[in-house]
Amino acid sequence: MLLDISGVLCQGSKLTPGSEYAVAGVRRVGISVRILTNATRQLKRWIHEKLASFGTAAESGESLTPAATACAQFETHGYSPYLMFHPYLEKDFEGRAFDGPKAVVVGDAGPFNTYMRLKAAFYQIYQDAPFLAIAAHRVSGTATAN
Repeated sequence: MLLDISGVLCQGSKLTPGSEYAVAGVRRVGISVRILTNATRQLKRWIHEKLASFGTAAESGESLTPAATACAQFETHGYSPYLMFHPYLEKDFEGRAFDGPKAVVVGDAGPFNTYMRLKAAFYQIYQDAPFLAIAAHRVSGTATAN
């Protein structure tokens, strides 16, 4: 069973009433649970901490985030990521090998989406690096020169 965090398990910063009982009941009858989010600026650790504070802890391997999905792709295909998203999300990539062929990963970089980073990413793609987008970007300004 797939359960989205935003709007299903949580409403903003509050637990949806009864969701902790529903998750416990589903687990009790032996149905596998996967808790997912499409939030690209939240570390997997933060999501686990948020759910645990609500009494709905995600068990090991149950939570799916865009970064975790990208990491799984890298492990499967042996890619080394060229990361184009907010720097604090890089913590979800710690411990990953960075010595394979490059794959460009684009997420919500916000103000860190500079001209130089875009140019370097384009060069990797030009050199046949696979391209993986972990979020649909909203346009909220322009890239800054750096």
